[in-house]
Amino acid sequence: MSQRQLAAAMGTRQSAISRMEDPDYGSHSIPKLLQLAHTFDCALLIKLVPFSTLAYEAKCLSEEHLYAKSYDEEITEDGQS
Repeated sequence: MSQRQLAAAMGTRQSAISRMEDPDYGSHSIPKLLQLAHTFDCALLIKLVPFSTLAYEAKCLSEEHLYAKSYDEEITEDGQS
């Protein structure tokens, strides 16, 4: 999905999506992150963890690890549909 397509789905501008993708941007809001999760039909999980957990998870930044399945994809894959 392009930034422009995501912006349209979220009802915002492409520049806002660009900021969300910028690892140096530090002003993400929980409501905006919830909106992003809703757009992708997935959950948002925010939790406090030790730095060792952060370091471990930072090793798993491949596209496969960063992709969150939608609820429908997950249910279908589990054979529950």
